[in-house]
Amino acid sequence: MRQGARSSSSSSRGGSGSGAARSDRLGSLRDFKPTLAHGLIAFLVIFGLVVMSLAVWAVFNVRKKPFENGGAKQFVLGQVQSDGKVVTPPAHEMEALVQAMLAARTPEALGGLVRKSEQDPAAMVAKLAKLEEVDGKLRRVKYIYPLRSRCVQIEAVLVDFVGGRNRLALLAPDADGKWKVDFDGFDRYGSPAWDTLLGGGAVDGKVRVNIANDRYYNGHFRDESKWVCYGMQSPDRQDSMFCYAPRDGTLHKALDAVIAAPVPGEIEEAGKRTMARRVILGIRHHADADKRQFEVTHVYSDDWAEGAKAMDEIIAQEEKQKPADGEPKPPESTPATGK
Repeated sequence: MRQGARSSSSSSRGGSGSGAARSDRLGSLRDFKPTLAHGLIAFLVIFGLVVMSLAVWAVFNVRKKPFENGGAKQFVLGQVQSDGKVVTPPAHEMEALVQAMLAARTPEALGGLVRKSEQDPAAMVAKLAKLEEVDGKLRRVKYIYPLRSRCVQIEAVLVDFVGGRNRLALLAPDADGKWKVDFDGFDRYGSPAWDTLLGGGAVDGKVRVNIANDRYYNGHFRDESKWVCYGMQSPDRQDSMFCYAPRDGTLHKALDAVIAAPVPGEIEEAGKRTMARRVILGIRHHADADKRQFEVTHVYSDDWAEGAKAMDEIIAQEEKQKPADGEPKPPESTPATGK
């Protein structure tokens, strides 16, 4: 009996202690008063959650394809900066624009993606359809950098093919500030065809080539005091060709200005430029000249995209504006839009 009484008494004391502990905890919660530190911690937690939510939204928003819901209309930027240049689209949008051009299979699909061309839209679409046959399977489309042109504002996107071949897609704003691909530059278009130009007869043409300083004087162009020589190469021909401009004339000065301009990644050797320069030339073959020799009749652009004014016109205008001491004025800034 005494053992039972002790057990009962012990149980009663244990229950009473547990109830007191619970009462103390409830009392503590009722007596809790938020402090400045507690408020700051709560604010930081909420702020962190908001920032994380915005970051997740931004990632998914940027990854949206720019040609969803509106196609090329998303490239109608048109904003002009204080230097007169049109605002450049983000790199991934320029890459998507080029990819859309490569995928176009109708003139209607291509029309809003490319600048004004010297080619028929149906011919352009046919060339795109045969591109894999000519260059190989597409490997990647990669934005590289803006190009320094005095004729038109240009951004360059590299189109790589499996097997090592590549092409440059040059993007430029049109008169309305809409960024488009210069298809003729991408196609390295020239007229007439190289087979005609290299046929040996008297013929005029317009070509997209690479040039560099050279020294090959003979035949029709034997007089070095009259002509200045440049090596000329087309990526679509194996022939080594030469072009000649009248020495000290506007065309000579225009070509020298093209060659003197710096190129990204170029290393000068003994003060000389080592990389060939892209140009659009007007050329003429004389019947008494070697079939690989051409006279330069125009320098249309200092790259494979044309602007509103030709390179030789820009140089001629600078020559007229030279002060009496012969020192040229600083060159004009690159015009934002072209043809």
